[in-house]
Amino acid sequence: MKIKTKRNDQVSKKRISDLSNEEKFSLANERLDDQIAHKKEMKSILNESQYEKWEGITMRSRMRHKRSHKRTR
Repeated sequence: MKIKTKRNDQVSKKRISDLSNEEKFSLANERLDDQIAHKKEMKSILNESQYEKWEGITMRSRMRHKRSHKRTR
């Protein structure tokens, strides 16, 4: 959670379009690192069948969000 608030503070200071390519890249890396850490944590908490179900649910959610975002453009 600390990284999310740090990222939100960084982005709120500057609009995303105003960020340099390096800043955008570092924010994307932080986001991916957070996702990997969360996935590892969930894998350690859940058993194999629960983890597979959770992974399927999160992937569907991401794809649904991605599709709705494309439609609004």
